[in-house]
Amino acid sequence: MPRDVNERDASHEQHRRKIEGLADEAAGHVKQGLGKATGNGKPQADGKAQRLEGDAQKAVGKAKAKDGVEDAADTVTSKP
Repeated sequence: MPRDVNERDASHEQHRRKIEGLADEAAGHVKQGLGKATGNGKPQADGKAQRLEGDAQKAVGKAKAKDGVEDAADTVTSKP
């Protein structure tokens, strides 16, 4: 059965947020490492903030995935 356009868009959005979160997390780790290696606190702080932002983006992506699963289950179990 083909998936609804809205369902595909929601799935795409969920994956996009998770990927952006992973990218921010990785960039944050790099910034923190550079700050630590150079003894500069600013990149360390910026890196930590970016890592936390990445964590939040991933959490939103996971939450949207959970909502999508619950919506699909509701659709399947609803009676016409």
